[in-house]
Amino acid sequence: MRQETASHVRCILWIVCCLCTLLPPASAFARAPATPVRQPTSGFQGEIVYVLEGNLWLHDLASGATRQLTEDGGYLLPGWSPDGRQLVASRGTDLESADLVLLDTDGSEPRLLVEQACCGAWSPDGTQIAYVDLSADEPALRAIAPANEERTTLLAPLTYGRGAYPAGKLDWFNAENVLAPLEVIDDDSLLVYRDLFLVSLRNQPSRTCMNKEKLAVRCSAEMRMRRCWHSTTSSATVSATTCPPPKA
Repeated sequence: MRQETASHVRCILWIVCCLCTLLPPASAFARAPATPVRQPTSGFQGEIVYVLEGNLWLHDLASGATRQLTEDGGYLLPGWSPDGRQLVASRGTDLESADLVLLDTDGSEPRLLVEQACCGAWSPDGTQIAYVDLSADEPALRAIAPANEERTTLLAPLTYGRGAYPAGKLDWFNAENVLAPLEVIDDDSLLVYRDLFLVSLRNQPSRTCMNKEKLAVRCSAEMRMRRCWHSTTSSATVSATTCPPPKA
C-alpha cells in the first residue's frame, strides 16, 4: 500500500515538472510599463493628436486607426488648425528651448515656423498663430500668419510680478483675447505659481484684475493681462474652462 502511494506521488510530481517546463517564465506575465500618452488634443474631424515618446500620433475615433506623424522626437503641445488639415507644435527638450513648427496631417515633413518660440495656437479664423517669443530676455506674445510668415506683436513684454514664463499652450478665447498659462514669480514671497491669464489684444486696458478668490490683484504695467485663475503650486494644471468671460 505504501509503495503504491509513493508511486502515485512520484507520478504526480513528474507530471507537475513536465507542465512547468511548458510554461513561460514568470517574467513573461509581468505587465510592461505603460508609456504615458501626453497632451491629447481633439480636432474637428473626429481625430485626436497626442504626444507619445516625444512624437506626434494621430488617432481616428471612428475607425480606431492610429498612425505616427513624426519620428524625430522632441514635440510638445500640438494644436489643430481650424480646418483640421495642419498642426502647430513646439519642438525642443523643453518649452524654453523650443522652436515652433508647422506640419500637415498627411505626414509630410514639419516646417520650421519660428525659432526660439513655443506654445502656438491658431486663431479662430485660421489666419494667425499666436505664440510666445523666447528670443529676448523677457517673453513676448506675438502672432504669425502661416500663409506669408508676417509677424505681429500682440503684447511685449509678456510679464507679471517679478517675471513670467510659459507654462502651457496658448488658447484663443475669442478674436480679441488670448489665454496664456504662465509660471509667475510672486512679488512678495518670490514663490513660483502657475496661473492662467486672459490677455486682451485691444489697446484699451481691462477694468479689473481678479484672482481665484475674487480679490483684486495688481495688474501688469500694460493693464492688458487679467489673472483669471490662481494656483497655490507650480504643479497645478490650468484649463480654459476656469476662466470667466472678459468684461466688455
